[in-house]
Amino acid sequence: MAQLKEAATWAGIGPHDTVANLFPVTSVSHQGFLSALHGPLTVGAKVIRGFTERRDTPFDIYQSTAELAEHVARRRATVLWGIVSFVRRLILKAQELELDFSSVRLAFAGRSLAQARSPVRRPRPLGGRGPA
Repeated sequence: MAQLKEAATWAGIGPHDTVANLFPVTSVSHQGFLSALHGPLTVGAKVIRGFTERRDTPFDIYQSTAELAEHVARRRATVLWGIVSFVRRLILKAQELELDFSSVRLAFAGRSLAQARSPVRRPRPLGGRGPA
């Protein structure tokens, strides 16, 4: 936990932040999910769950990308943390719904192999005011 606290502090995350953990939840938690959960908590930040994508457990914890985007906007998340494709999909959904993501000040994203072949669509600014 000390290493996670040091990493979160080094990244500039503090008690004033609300972190959106956008990593998928699977039957066996992986390091990205655990780091995005426990790191911010060790420095007093709030963490909100993502849990979109593949339903890998029998528990009723999953939500659509649209529901997550609305939750992130409503909770005024300041940090998005997840796999690049999940972060990107969330931002594009927020733009489609014209949600205000202007509170987001940091995004941490890891890369997956599938992203090398994905078409690129450049997101608009995150203020939620329609096309830029």
